[in-house]
Amino acid sequence: MRKRHRYVPGFFQIYENDSLKGYLEFMAQNGWRLKSVGNVFLHFEACQPRRIRYCVEVMEKPSAYASNQTEKMKTYREFCRDAGWDYAGIIGYLHIFYTEDENAVLVETDPGERYERICQACQGNMRMFFVIFMMLVTLNLYSCYLKRTLLCHN
Repeated sequence: MRKRHRYVPGFFQIYENDSLKGYLEFMAQNGWRLKSVGNVFLHFEACQPRRIRYCVEVMEKPSAYASNQTEKMKTYREFCRDAGWDYAGIIGYLHIFYTEDENAVLVETDPGERYERICQACQGNMRMFFVIFMMLVTLNLYSCYLKRTLLCHN
């Protein structure tokens, strides 16, 4: 007996948007359609194996405290909906659209603009990494100060 639902960890990096697209299309051809996108997991449901086209775009990451309906996102979603694409969800900066229409117009941005968006998103991640790193260094130096040692390896 085949399971009806499958949960797969959705830990994809910003620059893996084409890989995620290929993975989702592979899953659809093997009988698993993306049902919803959570914070950690991709939720698939069993279906007849068929071709479902996916588009994974790098766009702004919505705030956890504000609506993810910025004016740019509203406009882009309306454009995709008019072109025959449905919105599946978001993983960080990766926005996922899908369609079963073979004749639907491709809505992916040009490679140059995509590269710029990936660079902007990566800079945001590097800033956060730097802040966390500096906090750890500060805590380690404070611990060294309290223990009156030169090096602290806790």
